[in-house]
Amino acid sequence: MKWGIYSPSAGTSSQFPRRFARGLRWMEEQGWTPVVGGHARGQKGYLSGSVEERLSDIDALLEQGADVLIATLGGYNSNQLLEKLPYEALGRRRPVLCGYSDVTAILLAAATLTDCPCLYGPTFLPELCEYPQPAPETVACLREILAGRPYRYQPLPTVVDEFIDWREEERGACRVKRRRAAPGWVTLKEGCAAGPLWGGNLQTLLPLVGTKYFPLSQLSGAILFLEDLEERPAVLDAMLQGLQLRGCFAAVSGVLLGDFPAGEARDTVHRLVLSYVGRREIPVLADVEIGHRSPMVTVPIGRRAVLRLRGGSQYWAVEGAAGTQGG
Repeated sequence: MKWGIYSPSAGTSSQFPRRFARGLRWMEEQGWTPVVGGHARGQKGYLSGSVEERLSDIDALLEQGADVLIATLGGYNSNQLLEKLPYEALGRRRPVLCGYSDVTAILLAAATLTDCPCLYGPTFLPELCEYPQPAPETVACLREILAGRPYRYQPLPTVVDEFIDWREEERGACRVKRRRAAPGWVTLKEGCAAGPLWGGNLQTLLPLVGTKYFPLSQLSGAILFLEDLEERPAVLDAMLQGLQLRGCFAAVSGVLLGDFPAGEARDTVHRLVLSYVGRREIPVLADVEIGHRSPMVTVPIGRRAVLRLRGGSQYWAVEGAAGTQGG
């Protein structure tokens, strides 16, 4: 399997050559063929390159027959590419697109306007370049979703509980990150739902709702998943209110809440989502391993899923899909 590596937004990869090289070696050990975009390790201010340069990497990787296009990491400006993404070529070649956080913009646009399989899952630099290797749970889920097999999610038993500055690794100070027992999923509201999975990073998703890149109709009967790194409750409140005013919570059949900062931020998100859902009999499951955490799960955007929360039982699974890549 050929993996095309590109940087749709932040120009960070150039600062961490050892980490980048470790990820390339790991991919080769899996029998995968990594192909690095010409500007994937570029840096122009806070970006990896101009809009034209970043788009040229996508074009080149498609021409080289990449089976998967994986972003190096997120940032804030992937949405700069939406007007000129090669939708026709993406729809014709149908590579898998993979990433999370700011890459939400590209995933939602491609899933809406093409038939590309789009996965809200790991990026290259944070997850697949991890020392000494990627989290096994992250890789196992990614492989299953890539293969298009039906998949039942389960709460992961542990979570990484330590931040290590990548600059220390570049100086040779590498060590395995500490883990602790994970708190498990939290049922905020019982109910049953079945529908396509749509969602992503809250900050990135919000401006796209109602545009041609993510029309509100996509959320009709959908299971909405959300995550964000924002720590300020007032900002999270404003963003969630934006979704509420657009009719998002009235449209969906269920809600999955992924990673949000612990404490007041997380509590604010839970409280507000419950208030927006109101008396509707729809399930809301929180503290799911989606987004900025390790290990993380991979969520196939647009694929049909079932979310059933009853009597203390928690069930979340996706159906199989044809046309994705073997793991």
